Amino acid sequence: MTTISFIGRKQNSSIWHKRKYRSCDALEKPRVKEQEGLINSNLKTVSDIATADVIYVRLNPERANKRHLRNIAKAEQQANKNAVILNSVKHFQNYASKVATFNLWKQNNIACPEFDTWSPWLRKSKQIENIQNLLQNNNGLYLRTHNEDSGKGIIFLKPNAPKKEISKAITRLRLRALSNKVNGSQILAVAPVANKDKNGIYHVYRAHIACDKILGGYALVGTQKVIHASDQSTEHWEAFCDYNANLQNILKDSNYKRQIITAFQTLEADIGAIEFFEVEGKLIFLEMNPQWGGTHRYGDKSFMEKLRTNINEPFLYHVKYWLEADNYYCELYNHLASSFISKNSQ
Repeated sequence: MTTISFIGRKQNSSIWHKRKYRSCDALEKPRVKEQEGLINSNLKTVSDIATADVIYVRLNPERANKRHLRNIAKAEQQANKNAVILNSVKHFQNYASKVATFNLWKQNNIACPEFDTWSPWLRKSKQIENIQNLLQNNNGLYLRTHNEDSGKGIIFLKPNAPKKEISKAITRLRLRALSNKVNGSQILAVAPVANKDKNGIYHVYRAHIACDKILGGYALVGTQKVIHASDQSTEHWEAFCDYNANLQNILKDSNYKRQIITAFQTLEADIGAIEFFEVEGKLIFLEMNPQWGGTHRYGDKSFMEKLRTNINEPFLYHVKYWLEADNYYCELYNHLASSFISKNSQ
């Protein structure tokens, strides 16, 4: 049986290893039902990474600082020379930094938003000037630090945003840069993508990928420009269903699937969630998160009740599968086992 070990921030990579994480056969910060899925898979966990066939590096970009990266790089060196290291720290900055992500996509002709970046400690008057110039050429502007994910800390400025509002946004991002667990935050200004439909609904798609396989995904909708799973509402039930039905069409289309896998693999990642829009038949990519959120729920109690009632509708196939978390993660780990075996049988 193929064996697997894990490396995390506190796992076999720091003095905390012996205190909190006794070995590398346990999941650091497991998602809902992930442990059950791993146990039921065709992988056997081992505590010593030197004996593992597969090593899965699990890092949250918002929490891994330079010291963690150095320690994890040392831990990776303990691997057997024939082992497969998934999400190796060597490529971590390709997706931990939104600037690096966008640059790689642009270099490879993969559609993504226009952007600009600068230090949060640049003179405030110069930052205001930069933002005002960008607002003149765009229908608004998203501001955020470049090394946070999942829509956290995003500020949207309308095209006519007054100087006082811009100044306040800069102050907020400076505070986020100071409180961020990862050093060296930059301010990232991103031009909005026109993804609002005729009914005033915004959308975002998320696909989960393991190596060369799209496991599944889901669509999120809302009337706000920044959308989270927790924002899903019965008020927008029809839109939620329509966009999740459309995601099924996207994932059945060989051209779209190739674009999604290419955007993912360009970042030299092995496991993660990639976000994108579809606008006028074109996929526009936003970010890749190597440690997707695992709450496996949407909206509030009333939304989940409606979802459970209608969960067997064909257009909710991917949503249903996502909610079956133990099966979802079992497929993930089974695919890792088969991918490793196929590589060694060639």
